[in-house]
Amino acid sequence: MATVISACAHIGVLNLGKEIHLYVMQNEFNRDAYLGSTLVDMYAKCGSLDRFFLVFFKLREKNLFYWNSIIEGLAVHGLVKEGCRRFLNMTCDFSVPPEIQHYEYMVDLLCKAGLIKDALELIQSMQIMPNSVIWGALLSGCKLYKNLEIAQVVVNKLMVLEPNNSGCYTLLVNMYAESNR
Repeated sequence: MATVISACAHIGVLNLGKEIHLYVMQNEFNRDAYLGSTLVDMYAKCGSLDRFFLVFFKLREKNLFYWNSIIEGLAVHGLVKEGCRRFLNMTCDFSVPPEIQHYEYMVDLLCKAGLIKDALELIQSMQIMPNSVIWGALLSGCKLYKNLEIAQVVVNKLMVLEPNNSGCYTLLVNMYAESNR
């Protein structure tokens, strides 16, 4: 059932997803954290925030899939404060240590909201080594909001992580060209 619900999320068929959710409830399927997180993900991707929050609050068992779905769903809808609050809930209230994917979603969330410095501070405070996906998300945010200062810091990090990837150099050169530098 989780696979079918996930497929509904990827193709954006909310009505069918709702019907499957109803079928799951009526037939008393084991509503574990994986199925719950899949429902949260589907409602977020299909734009149904009311049901997104309903499933969010009703789900008792919370695992890493669940937290990924919550943070990503909030990022999709630009709910920065709520996303940050849930990230803190996950770590402080539920003692779930954030993994690399949680940080990826949070950096993306902050960058989409234009909070480039906050995203950099989050990366610098990480307990695990940031990967190229995290730095790449920050670089994209720098390009979007024309932040050359932080972009240069990011490119320096990416040069160490992926020395043979010229994409970050090209992006930085284009940013300098756009600002007539």
